[in-house]
Amino acid sequence: MGCTNSRRIGNTLILHPQFKSIENTVIPLTDEQIKILRETREIIEPTKKEIGVNVYIRFLKMNPDIKSRFTEFKEISIDEINKSNGHPRRLMAAIENSIVSLDDPETFAGYVLELGRRHIRLRSKPTKSHFIDLRKAFIGSIKEPLTTNWRPEVEESWVLLFDFMTAVMMKGLSSTS
Repeated sequence: MGCTNSRRIGNTLILHPQFKSIENTVIPLTDEQIKILRETREIIEPTKKEIGVNVYIRFLKMNPDIKSRFTEFKEISIDEINKSNGHPRRLMAAIENSIVSLDDPETFAGYVLELGRRHIRLRSKPTKSHFIDLRKAFIGSIKEPLTTNWRPEVEESWVLLFDFMTAVMMKGLSSTS
């Protein structure tokens, strides 16, 4: 989950024009859950590069057979993944973009749908199971920096966000346009 086709001006996410909004999208998060996501994102912000690396190390240890699908990881061991690798950075940017755009569900869903479509063009073909493992790796990676703030509501909010992103990305992966 990551995309280089968007940019930020201040706190505003500017999506590339190819990202069309999806009408009538409803994000399955309450106002309180959105608040939790935004508050905890601020806490993990200073360590997001390390978190992104940790996510991919955990994820690829769960799924070593797909490491070769990542061009940047092909020639290195899983433990050699570091902050200079692009995919961990793009994942964290996609999560940040998603949280910033939660107030505009249609644009948010269009962005995530396009991420799914981009993975078709990259021929990476992630499965729902891969996204579930990525979510587990992410949740495991943010627990430590959020130790004093970790509670069931925090985990539930992040799981719901990831599950929604997964559903929309899977829709993008199955689209033919």
